[in-house]
Parts: sequence; C-alpha cells; structure tokens
Amino acid sequence: MLRPTLLTRVGPAGDRVSVAVSGEFCIDDSGRLQHVLRDALARCAQGVDLDLAGLAFADGSALNALLAMRARAVAAGKTITISAVSPALERLLTFTDTYALFSASASGPGTPPAEQAVPQGRARMTGSFGPR
Repeated sequence: MLRPTLLTRVGPAGDRVSVAVSGEFCIDDSGRLQHVLRDALARCAQGVDLDLAGLAFADGSALNALLAMRARAVAAGKTITISAVSPALERLLTFTDTYALFSASASGPGTPPAEQAVPQGRARMTGSFGPR
C-alpha cells in the first residue's frame, strides 16, 4: 500500500519566502523538508513563512526538522515563522511548548540563541499527532 505523500510549494525569492506543506509527515520526510527549507533560507533575505494548514499528520520528526531548521535560520540571522497551522501540528507545537518559537514576535530583536531557544526536555518528540 502506498503511503500518503508530503507536498511542498515554495514561493518566489525575496525578503521572505513562503513555503506551504501539506499531506502527512513522518520520519521519512525529514530530509526532504529540511532540503526544501535550506533552499528557501538561501533564497531569502529575512526568513521563511511556513503555511502548515494542509498538514494532516505530523510525528515527532516533523518537530525535530522544524527546530533544526529554525536553529539554522537563527544562526544565519534569519527567521522561520508559522503563518498557518493544521490542528494536528497545533497540538504538537502546543504540547511541546514550542509554538512561540515560530511566531513573528519570537523572531524579532532579542531572539535567544539557537541552542537556548528550545525549553530543556521539550525539544525531541517521538510520538505522533494527527488522525491515523
């Protein structure tokens, strides 16, 4: 049986690049998402805006991929913000207390260094969130 596909759509280069992600995200998709976000970060001046409203399922590897790319963005003086979120990912971000790390206010002046940005004991998730 074929598993559902993770789809990404990347907007044009500029100050901020929009990336929309839809489908179901599992550990096999981590490398693909990180590649797409690395490319988007390289094509922008300020950062990436993520539209994750179409993400029907996300396991802990989704959060790990997002946190890794956020750390890369902060190290480069850029940001990754979430502009829209699905219920599945909202539960994951809320449960792990990491949602605020991807808000516009968390990305402005005074943003903590990447290695300090994630609350201790909350960064790595192995469970899954979303309908299955």
